[in-house]
Amino acid sequence: MAKQNILITGISGQDGIFLANRILSKDSKKFNIYGISRQNPSITINKIKSLGSYDENFKIINTDLTETSKVLNLIRDI
Repeated sequence: MAKQNILITGISGQDGIFLANRILSKDSKKFNIYGISRQNPSITINKIKSLGSYDENFKIINTDLTETSKVLNLIRDI
C-alpha cells in the first residue's frame, strides 16, 4: 500500500505541532507529512523533535498561504 500524503497548514503553531505529533506517534510509516510554515523550518523541526516524534517522513515547506500559485503548485506536487 502506498503512503498517504498529509498537508498541514500552520505546522509551527500549537494545533499544527499537536496534529503532526499525533500522526507521527501513531503510525508514521503509513504517511508522508508536509507542513506549511512561514517560520524558519528548523524551528518547527526542533519543536517536533522535542516531542520525540520526528522522522524522515516529515517535511517542512516554508511558504506563505497568500501566494496562491505557489500553494496550488505545492498541492499538485504532493
